[in-house]
Amino acid sequence: MRVTKQTYTKAKKNGIRVTMKTKNYYGRIKKATGGTVRISLLSDKQSSQTMLASLQLEQDQIRAGVLPPQGITEKKSLLAYVDLFVKFRPNGASEKWAKDQGDKLKLVFGHSKFVYHTDVTKEKIVEALNNTMLARSMERAKAKAKAKAKAKADDKVWSWGNQTYNHYVRALNTFFNWLVKEDYIAKKPYKEIELLDTAKDDLVHGRRAFFNEEFCFLIESVENDKSKRPSKISKIDRIILYQIAWYTGLRAEELYQLKPECFDFSSCTITFIAGKTRKNKSRMDTLPLHPDLILKINEWVLAKEKNKMLWNCYDSEYLGKLFKKDMVRARDLYVSSAITEEEKSIRKQDDFLKWKDKEGLFADLHALRTTFATNVSKVASPKQCQELLRHANFETSFKYYVKTNMPELSGAIGKLPTLN
Repeated sequence: MRVTKQTYTKAKKNGIRVTMKTKNYYGRIKKATGGTVRISLLSDKQSSQTMLASLQLEQDQIRAGVLPPQGITEKKSLLAYVDLFVKFRPNGASEKWAKDQGDKLKLVFGHSKFVYHTDVTKEKIVEALNNTMLARSMERAKAKAKAKAKAKADDKVWSWGNQTYNHYVRALNTFFNWLVKEDYIAKKPYKEIELLDTAKDDLVHGRRAFFNEEFCFLIESVENDKSKRPSKISKIDRIILYQIAWYTGLRAEELYQLKPECFDFSSCTITFIAGKTRKNKSRMDTLPLHPDLILKINEWVLAKEKNKMLWNCYDSEYLGKLFKKDMVRARDLYVSSAITEEEKSIRKQDDFLKWKDKEGLFADLHALRTTFATNVSKVASPKQCQELLRHANFETSFKYYVKTNMPELSGAIGKLPTLN
């Protein structure tokens, strides 16, 4: 029987994507209930052919009535089915995806009272999901309290967003659909669970985009700061940090890991470790540099010591804390620099350089990435915007990062053709 290896693309450290083959062979078998399915086999070709022939023979015997249908005579626990789900991935899915789904399923089943699929109902599934969310939120609160060494963990229960809830619902639906498809169970034990709305107000920490005037005022306030506050990062280093974030949209973790070798001024590019390093530690991304940014940072980068981080700090969170301090000080300077009391009262009411605006959106370090996305969307195509932000799909870029306001909407309406 024919077995083949699957192909996929992978990005090397130099940013070039190459085509590679999977470690294991894959093959197709005809199921006893009709239709074919692709399954993962072994790394040896001859052993894979033997395994595929054995699996096909088993399906043929089930169809002929020699063997009973799979799973009918066995009463396996849901956790045992999860292990099978991870081992024999649906539709040739990746091992990483299957393991991630399996972890979600084990969390839900671990916080539920049902053991076998016959115990499952829609009400019990929803209850198990809520128990999982509550338990994980408490774990996160305890870890936060332990790290900060402040108040008790019960003082604040961290809430999970609707999008996280929907991830678990989709994992459950995929799992039970797979059980039905593989004839482990006769039918799905519950009807579809409704997904929660993932509107913009569902964001746990939504960001807004900076105006150009705001960012320029922030840079000037840092430059003119004469206070002698102790800081591991100097004024000029902080200014360069904020300017790089403004012109590139890099995440805090990506900014933190930058070294002088990341910049190639001859080709006007920057190469860095992708921010989501926990998922793919070997991924390197490359972005073009704005000519104005090159003029601002060229000499500064060349003066830095080779093979060392550009900013003297212990983690990326420190960069965010510094940015917040500079934001608060710039906001106070903006309000106090008003000439009249009336103007001062107006400035207190507006959102200029405010850490959290009236809509509940934050202007933190990651908001500079939101600003970058908003600015790029005005001059580039949607595909170019997605590529520069390095998102997997358009939805993430335009639903959560690209912002707009009423003056821009009014300007767009004003460009519509008029009726004669």
